[in-house]
Amino acid sequence: MPYSYACKDCEGMESCPGKVIAETEEEVWKLMELHAVIAHGEDPGSWDDETRAHLKTLIKDQEEPTGKTFMEMANEAMAKARAISAKEALKELEHNPDALLVDVRDESEIQATGMGIGAVNAPGRSLAWKADLEFDEQYRDPELQDRGRRIITTCGSSPCYRGAKAANLLRTMGFTDVSYVEGGMKALLAAGLATG
Repeated sequence: MPYSYACKDCEGMESCPGKVIAETEEEVWKLMELHAVIAHGEDPGSWDDETRAHLKTLIKDQEEPTGKTFMEMANEAMAKARAISAKEALKELEHNPDALLVDVRDESEIQATGMGIGAVNAPGRSLAWKADLEFDEQYRDPELQDRGRRIITTCGSSPCYRGAKAANLLRTMGFTDVSYVEGGMKALLAAGLATG
């Protein structure tokens, strides 16, 4: 199991980005000492037992990263975002003139089913610059500038990873009233969404 040490964890070194990872604790010590000499001009030979004991507590077991599955990421994104049903979304879109459907599907998906009338298409990372208030105006979408506007995001179908992720991104950008559609566009079409 690898070990690691981050210099920023040491008192007084909070701004140091230095970090070492090695297979053994002994290798971490060697790299720590080398870092102290090169980055901080210290002489590790002058470290007393108390300093070494403290530094030893900062050496961590580095677990092997296992990564996340798609479903783990989808569940995390959906847990952070507020969901609404397709029927609720349609009702809002019909009765609230300020409500905006943001479709994050890509072009081929939209060609297959059409897009909700009046919806904004913002696939992939384009949503971030379309909704930004400072990015070059030619890339911004005027429909996505009001942070208080009611926004409903949708993707293709369940699990609604892209729709939930888009809702979370917009909330991070300051939008205050954002939900994603459970079941995505598939559910919206089944509920009677008009497309154009």
